[in-house]
Amino acid sequence: MPITPLDPSADRRHVLDPSRTDDREGVVWVVPLPEHELALVAYSWVTNQGTAGTLALAFGPRAGGILFERVDDIAVPDDQVFDDWQVGPLHFSMSTPDDPSQPSGASHVRYEGERLSMDFTFDVLHPPYSYAQHPEPFPDWYADDRLEQGGRAKGTAVIDGERIAFEGFAHRDHSWGVRTWEKCSHYKWFNFLADDTSIHVMDVQGLGHTDVRGYVHRDGDTAQIVESTFDYDLDPEDFFHRRLVVTVKDDSGRTTTARVTSSKAEARYPVSPTVQLLDIAGECEIEGREGVCYVEMGWGQQYVEVNSSADAPAVGAH
Repeated sequence: MPITPLDPSADRRHVLDPSRTDDREGVVWVVPLPEHELALVAYSWVTNQGTAGTLALAFGPRAGGILFERVDDIAVPDDQVFDDWQVGPLHFSMSTPDDPSQPSGASHVRYEGERLSMDFTFDVLHPPYSYAQHPEPFPDWYADDRLEQGGRAKGTAVIDGERIAFEGFAHRDHSWGVRTWEKCSHYKWFNFLADDTSIHVMDVQGLGHTDVRGYVHRDGDTAQIVESTFDYDLDPEDFFHRRLVVTVKDDSGRTTTARVTSSKAEARYPVSPTVQLLDIAGECEIEGREGVCYVEMGWGQQYVEVNSSADAPAVGAH
């Protein structure tokens, strides 16, 4: 079905149900910077009990490995909104215009941590894509809805005193609803970005079902993915997916192939007691266009341990 303009109000903070277990809302920006051998992540969430947290992550050789900072259980008032969101060391302002013809999502993100600081703007490439536009409902144990959006980030990061100026492609994710990681057996969250090009595809598996969502934005046209195939290898030592090709068909009739051409920054960490994430940021090619990618897979903790010789992750996430 065609992509329709999204009411900007969907991108504002939602009212969560305190009686629903694991009901939460989160916004994350990922900034792959392969030219710096670095990736940046800024993430904030709020629970249905009125407590919030933030996570800041820098990983890759330029960061000396994985630099992870997190704060949690900070009380926030119900009237604090994403137009001016402050939780601990993270502050962001996210545009949600009243005019439905204008896309939401433009942001300014600032984080001032102990070893890591970030200050960048996020300018959108296209309106956000809502999973709710898909004709089939998304698994109710993963989210009520998710918004995904490609953009460009410009700003600076400071890592252990070293200042890094950057400008490049980035991706934003805004989700709300129940998140029960224990029901997830595997998922893929892939983002490929190039000039006038943004591809997002998620393949989530749980309770014996597989659900795929996503979009292709190319040459000014955004269309929903209707079919996808994945071809990749998993390194037997550490389980990373450094050779990866994705081919998607969208409801505009296009077939688009994106491939990872280099892995410049990698991180592996548990997102819950049962699931760990393996993230790669690097360079990619999309139908002959050079770009950047942030490609993440989630696997069961025990599954990775049995099928690889990787050491157990040392950091945690939300």
